[in-house]
Amino acid sequence: PPTDRMSRVDFGRGILDPLNERRRALPAIRFEGFHEGYKLDAVMLPDFRKAFLPEKDSVWYSINQSQGTLLGFEQTPLLETLVKNGSISEDSPSGTAGYGLRLCNTGEQFDYALTVQRVRQSLPYWELNTEVRAALLAGADPISAIATSGDATFKARYPRAWLIGGDFGFEAVDATWRFEAAWISDSPVTRSDLRYDEVDSANWAAGVEFHPGDSEFRVNLQIVGTNMIDAPSLLDRKNVYNFNGSVHGEFGHNRWRTDIRFFAGLDTRDIYVNPEVAFIGWEPHELYAAWHYFDGDDETIGGYWEDSSLLTLGWRTRF
Repeated sequence: PPTDRMSRVDFGRGILDPLNERRRALPAIRFEGFHEGYKLDAVMLPDFRKAFLPEKDSVWYSINQSQGTLLGFEQTPLLETLVKNGSISEDSPSGTAGYGLRLCNTGEQFDYALTVQRVRQSLPYWELNTEVRAALLAGADPISAIATSGDATFKARYPRAWLIGGDFGFEAVDATWRFEAAWISDSPVTRSDLRYDEVDSANWAAGVEFHPGDSEFRVNLQIVGTNMIDAPSLLDRKNVYNFNGSVHGEFGHNRWRTDIRFFAGLDTRDIYVNPEVAFIGWEPHELYAAWHYFDGDDETIGGYWEDSSLLTLGWRTRF
């Protein structure tokens, strides 16, 4: 969701898990107030905690040093050499993570909410060491440029940003329709001269959820976009559009469950498909089989993990 910026991301298994399982608990100070159908939610996060990340040699890490790739960027000979031969620092700043306000109203015709946040993003954005960059611009080869600095070649940045957004939902034609958008300041980017910078961005989503016929299946479909505002000469993708969704259902007298998650890029090739079948008649245990398929261009999620498609068989227990 565009306004989901206060949570701590669990990136330990990349995007293999559903969104609600890719979040970690945080200490928070929270106030909730209610008045005539309105709810005011105020939250302060007293301690910043970076996203939970896998080990650096894990295939799910956002920098792959064995292949010389960096999530979100096209693979080039320069980037490949820097990533393979450089070092990484994911150190995070201390202090508060930020705060946010959300005012929402649930009505008979529609629901809506407005939110204002001032928070750090928990996922790291990788900045090229300024000394290494200066050496490259001066004509040094990548290996020599890396040697000019005793600090890490890629440093994690967790910029603090303002977020102003809202969401709107209603029911019509046997479906629930949702719209959500946010303006975010200080979104991290890398310029074409390898310089780290921060720009404004707009994130938005439109979705529909419905139950086909009288079946036990639930279908959720969305179109989402991210647009960098007034940001020429970027190595990052300036505009990102994709179509994603999920299908959930039970069958066999509710002893079996099937789930399908997917997304597909609308502006470039970017594909992820995750079908799963689980036997749930042995509560609280589940036996499941799932397939994770990735494919796409270099700078996309599907392209970054296109060699990491896998089949999983598992036993899941809930108490």
